[in-house]
Amino acid sequence: MPGKVVLVGGVRTAVGKFGHGLKDVPAQRLGAIVLKS
Repeated sequence: MPGKVVLVGGVRTAVGKFGHGLKDVPAQRLGAIVLKS
């Protein structure tokens, strides 16, 4: 391996019940929100 991977920060994602508040938000959109943070 060329180098080590180091976490320098964290982001909390939304938490919800299956089939409720986030059911209409695609996984790609949730991922994009996390990456922009």
